[in-house]
Amino acid sequence: MATVKIALRKRKNKDGTQPLVLRIRKDRKASTIHLGYHILSDEWKAKKQQVKKSHPNSVRLNNLLLKKRAEATDSAITLETAKAHTSARAVKLKIKPTTA
Repeated sequence: MATVKIALRKRKNKDGTQPLVLRIRKDRKASTIHLGYHILSDEWKAKKQQVKKSHPNSVRLNNLLLKKRAEATDSAITLETAKAHTSARAVKLKIKPTTA
């Protein structure tokens, strides 16, 4: 079973914010998807995987994060039921396909 979590990336930007990422783990291998939003580390609840109420758009961001996490979990479950073996990268590519 693949696990999907939302986390802050450890590397900070020049303005002190950190990017929000969707982290997918399967068989001890991780794959990340950047969500395109940056927040300060003191505005993040790590255990609940939510933005604190001190952030101006916390309600909207939390709804977006719940939606993204649900979509990723749904994609992981669909892939795992269709195939016997899937990887974290396969789940990432299903969620966010690359265009070359």
